[in-house]
Amino acid sequence: MKRCCTGSPSAIRAPPRPHSNMAALLIEQGKYAEARQELDLALGYNRANAAALSNLKLVSELDGKPAVIPIKP
Repeated sequence: MKRCCTGSPSAIRAPPRPHSNMAALLIEQGKYAEARQELDLALGYNRANAAALSNLKLVSELDGKPAVIPIKP
């Protein structure tokens, strides 16, 4: 029987990274609302992701809106 999931534990934690990276690019372009959507996705995977939290702080400083971390139901 094959295992459904292989790879290192870090691969499981990787999903926030692409969303946080996309948010960083959107922040550079001044697309703050879109950046926040990407950060919501990143933080949905891992609410303690350092890069996503840092980007959320940055976008909050730039757009003047509060930094809100999504809560899963």
